[in-house]
Amino acid sequence: MAKPISRTWIWQFDSPAGRVWPLLADTARFNEAAKLPLHDIEETPRPDGSVLYMAQARKGPFQLVWEEKPVNGVSGEWFEHCREFRKGPLKSLCAEFK
Repeated sequence: MAKPISRTWIWQFDSPAGRVWPLLADTARFNEAAKLPLHDIEETPRPDGSVLYMAQARKGPFQLVWEEKPVNGVSGEWFEHCREFRKGPLKSLCAEFK
């Protein structure tokens, strides 16, 4: 089995968070710019009142299936958004803005 690879990118901006927020918090725009495939999301209510969001898409030869975690954050200040993969070459993919 291949050794897992981890990558982290950190950018710092001279502008305050509120000024760059509209650009960086637009995750749909980032998905499109990164040429990530359009995906379907299935919402399944859970007995505890929460909702399971499962998504799937195809990228090249890979069928991707992942749990879409709810976005956590404070508007205009910070956010974190993670995907935990159940199928495909990735284990997880997270974006944070702090």
